[in-house]
Amino acid sequence: MKSGLIFFCGFLLGVILTAAAAVGLGIAYSSGYLTSDYAADGTEAAEAEDTGITYAEEWTEFTVADKFKVIEVLEDGAMAKCEDPDPFRSISDIERPSTFYGPEVYIMTSGKNLFYDDQIVEVPAGQKAMQIGTWRFRKYSSEKVVPVIVFK
Repeated sequence: MKSGLIFFCGFLLGVILTAAAAVGLGIAYSSGYLTSDYAADGTEAAEAEDTGITYAEEWTEFTVADKFKVIEVLEDGAMAKCEDPDPFRSISDIERPSTFYGPEVYIMTSGKNLFYDDQIVEVPAGQKAMQIGTWRFRKYSSEKVVPVIVFK
């Protein structure tokens, strides 16, 4: 009888402690302490730092590629790989498939984001790919910096 009461009290205590931990974690997430809304020192992070984008004072034409393959769709754009130019493509008798092993870029959109995974994106006719800055972000355990481009 006594061991049953001890078991019941231990079980009840476990349920109460689990619920308290869940409530505490919920409060921490909703206040932003466990998300990227706060900097390492506990102060609220600035809006510009959250995006990781550094805008250039002057836009430059992005001439590395004019064809891209989407590898990841993001909120207001997509990460894409540049087409690796094949210098022998124009003189070859056989059609070679496109290879997308070039550098990564962040294609930013203004408005609707209609990208999808593995989509092949070409610079629209009459427009140019313009580099407007760079995007710094963490990927796995390292920091990456990629060019941010728009089509204008």
